[in-house]
Amino acid sequence: MSFDVTAFSSITTEIDYKELGANTEDNRLIPKTVSASHQNGTNEAGKFANDKNPTTKWCATSSQSKTPYLQYTFAEPVRIDRWMVLCAARESGGYVAEAFKLQYQTDNGTWVDFADITSNQMNKVSCSMDEPVVAQSFRLQMVHGEQGDGYTTRIYEFALYGQTVRDYEDGIQPLIQDSKFKIQNGEGGAYDLSGRKIDSSLKSGVYIVNGRKKILP
Repeated sequence: MSFDVTAFSSITTEIDYKELGANTEDNRLIPKTVSASHQNGTNEAGKFANDKNPTTKWCATSSQSKTPYLQYTFAEPVRIDRWMVLCAARESGGYVAEAFKLQYQTDNGTWVDFADITSNQMNKVSCSMDEPVVAQSFRLQMVHGEQGDGYTTRIYEFALYGQTVRDYEDGIQPLIQDSKFKIQNGEGGAYDLSGRKIDSSLKSGVYIVNGRKKILP
């Protein structure tokens, strides 16, 4: 999957608090459940990476696990088009996570990587994806939680942005009846949501195929 990573802040710079606000236009999604494979007690539980508070954190010590994960499960399938991870430079530059992956769970239970961040030195990393990911469960899988030799994980925020698949489908229903889609004239084939015919193989996304909506995970 193609994506562009943009690091918004240097290793010693704090986050833009507005992005973590409850009423932003960033479409931050709130999971139904938050679970962590490991956590350093109740005061540094996984839920603190999802509380929109840049002063609390999820922590898992290296003695607990060098590669813990944080899992978000939503009440229904969602369509993710951006994500953000806020590390622990407010404590020390050495506590910024050097490597981690983002994963989604397929219908058969397999976990699939859709982002692989390595050699990171940025406190906040935000990614706007070229191709949205559709799933119901997602993981932040840690690979190297610190700079250097340390492996303790400290994540202050892990955010996913987008909308539910249901809301997205409701928004494109009027497009299907739009006359600019040649499929309405019986030509068949697959089209994107701008009315352009797709001649190559279909990738993950939402398409109009023979007059009907089709979602490819």
